[in-house]
Amino acid sequence: MLHAVVLGTHVAAGSAGLVAGPIAMLARKERGWHTRAGLIYQAAIALLAASALGLVAFAPARLWGFALIAAATELTALAGWRARRRHRPGWVALHVGLMAGSYVSLVRSCQAMNSPCSLATASGCSHHRGHHGEDGVVSFP
Repeated sequence: MLHAVVLGTHVAAGSAGLVAGPIAMLARKERGWHTRAGLIYQAAIALLAASALGLVAFAPARLWGFALIAAATELTALAGWRARRRHRPGWVALHVGLMAGSYVSLVRSCQAMNSPCSLATASGCSHHRGHHGEDGVVSFP
């Protein structure tokens, strides 16, 4: 039961991030849509990372790598937000690069969880060397 709640939270947060990210990217860079979508994205990524760590706790030996990806995605999004708040020289490029990087990580993680070849390819292995658990999730070797 707890696993289902954490997984449902994870899927909902990921879905919100996948929608809010492009809205923030495409919106005019001023208060309004960009700010609202950016805050939703930040909240979604924070919840996504927390729920990812919760899911890893259910199968740490098999999913440990996703804890690293979740932490990196969240830290990158937070660093992008902080760059925007601090307004140091070069902050725009830093903000855009970090936020885009966190979104790429989000999309890539979604692909990895839903494609048997993704993790094998990312790790340099060949032809379906990822391991599938009973839940159908590809695990780290």
